[in-house]
Amino acid sequence: MLFRSPFLTRQLCSQTIRNLERPGRVDTVLAARAIKEYLRLPDNYLAESLWGVDSGGPPAMEAELLKSLAANQPQPEDSLIPDSLPPDEQRAHQLALNHLHDQRLLCDQYGWRFTIPLYRRWIHHYVLNLPDETRQ
Repeated sequence: MLFRSPFLTRQLCSQTIRNLERPGRVDTVLAARAIKEYLRLPDNYLAESLWGVDSGGPPAMEAELLKSLAANQPQPEDSLIPDSLPPDEQRAHQLALNHLHDQRLLCDQYGWRFTIPLYRRWIHHYVLNLPDETRQ
């Protein structure tokens, strides 16, 4: 089961109705536009709280795992923590993966993946500078 963020949902709803005349109607086009606008905001929840842009981002190992999964998910654990790494690096990767799982940012559901697809989309586009994907 994937994590749902009520706070993020409220922020997206607020963004969606920001310039909507009342009573208004929200359709998929308006919702998609609001999501794109929200992702571009420099102070959105994903940038400020989850990635921690102002504090330099997540720890290096966690950032590496998040970037890898943003580029390609799901991934099996042995892909994220290859046996070819020295034991101390394997342990560091495992601790980082466990921490991201404990924070409910990643889950192991037929391979490791993001619990918040929008967070993956934000990293994919704004951290990795890759074009928007048509799928999540």
